[in-house]
Amino acid sequence: ECNAQTLDLGPDQTIACGDSLTLTTSLPNMQSTIWSYEGNVISIDHIETEALYGGLYSVLVQDTCGNISLDSIVVNEEDCVWPGDVNRDNIVNMYDVLFWGIDYEKTGSSRVNPMVDWIGQSCVDWSLTDSLDLNDKHSDANGDGVVNEFDIEVIDLNYGKESGYILPLVTNEISTYFNLDVFSFFSVNGNEHYIPVDLYQNTENTKGLAFQFKLNDLNVDGISFQYQNDWFGEEGTEVVVYQNYNEEKGVLDIVLCRINGLGIVGQGNIGNLIIEADNIDIWDTLSKIYINNAVVLNNNNELLSTENNNAFSLLRNENQLLKETKTTKVEVYPNPSNEKITFKWYELEGQSVNINIYNSTGQLFMQKTITQISDSSNFVDLNISNLVDGIYFYEIQIGSKIFRGKIYKSS
Repeated sequence: ECNAQTLDLGPDQTIACGDSLTLTTSLPNMQSTIWSYEGNVISIDHIETEALYGGLYSVLVQDTCGNISLDSIVVNEEDCVWPGDVNRDNIVNMYDVLFWGIDYEKTGSSRVNPMVDWIGQSCVDWSLTDSLDLNDKHSDANGDGVVNEFDIEVIDLNYGKESGYILPLVTNEISTYFNLDVFSFFSVNGNEHYIPVDLYQNTENTKGLAFQFKLNDLNVDGISFQYQNDWFGEEGTEVVVYQNYNEEKGVLDIVLCRINGLGIVGQGNIGNLIIEADNIDIWDTLSKIYINNAVVLNNNNELLSTENNNAFSLLRNENQLLKETKTTKVEVYPNPSNEKITFKWYELEGQSVNINIYNSTGQLFMQKTITQISDSSNFVDLNISNLVDGIYFYEIQIGSKIFRGKIYKSS
């Protein structure tokens, strides 16, 4: 016969950087144990476990009579520098590059015997980043007392590594979003395919952009990003471009980080997605490319999540229809335009025409219907002077045929 026992892991404790804490439990007639960290099982049927990171540790014990006992303990960790984890969310990823850019060229105390190894390291506090409860010392990934490009090398070295429970990313929403300009793609040397990447809707006081390309069941020889020196800034002097490709997961992370401390307003092309593959079907390829986890860093050091992150549904639907109707019998000019745009068609007499104009989020803005085409009425002019500058999509249905494409409104 046995009675239920009371577990006691003791009071909450604090561990120093680079240290760990051994948690032990022992009860009479103990049959099984389950240790958990932040709700996730880390050890089964051991009387002790190692607390390597700060967080909540729990143990559940069952004795031979079936009695169950449970206790928890909070282990606090000093504000250690984990080389590369700039924003202290316990993982090294593309967002750390954005926060590193906030502190570019800042200086402070170097670490004693600094290492780039993935281990918590002590460092004298620097200042706190404006508007963030985050000490600037975490941006000094290599521990030399200066925040510069050498720290990016350490971020790259430890990319994807974790130091405990991964904290959720806090973001607000923004109407800006990324897209692929599938109508402007081109190929070089037969196996390099370039697809322009555009940012739609003006960003305001933007200091950084981060986003992922996810390839779903797409076999390619390589994938990379080529930055376009244009409205967002000059690479090297104003912008640091970082990319990391995980071939196993088929994920390419891209970060554009302004390092002059000044935000910028704008929209348009930011570079090219380069796909290396022989004899690819561009439409099939595009249907398997997604943009995930896209964010904008503003002048207030806030992360803003963009719309349409998960997939290019609008473009993929459009691509499929283009694939089905490759013979285009419609002309659109001038394009770009600031006042009017002309739609002209050929050899389609006796049919009705419906023209729809959508904005970049798929909202219908304009409509025009012609009941019957004749030789003398094979075109129509649309006044677009009242539209906001940007990229719009047109859809023209002539009988059973549908044509789609882009128009550019530019003052």
